[in-house]
Amino acid sequence: MATPKARARPAELSPPITMIAGTGQNLLTLDDLVELTGTPKSTLYSLFAEGKGPRRMKLGRALRFRPTDVDAWLDAMVAGNERRAA
Repeated sequence: MATPKARARPAELSPPITMIAGTGQNLLTLDDLVELTGTPKSTLYSLFAEGKGPRRMKLGRALRFRPTDVDAWLDAMVAGNERRAA
């Protein structure tokens, strides 16, 4: 039995964007975070369960991330790696 293929989002539809009021900044989705970091969703969910990872918020059932929080998390990871290497 063949496994069903995942449907691609039609090109004419733009992805939903959530704006942060008054900042002109877009919130990132979990898929955005996966694409940005190359980290699998399962790893991110494990980090969240351990209280790690970037600050996040739930909007309904969806996770969203402020780009500044993701940047801060990535900067902290780089700084931690640099301390260990020294």
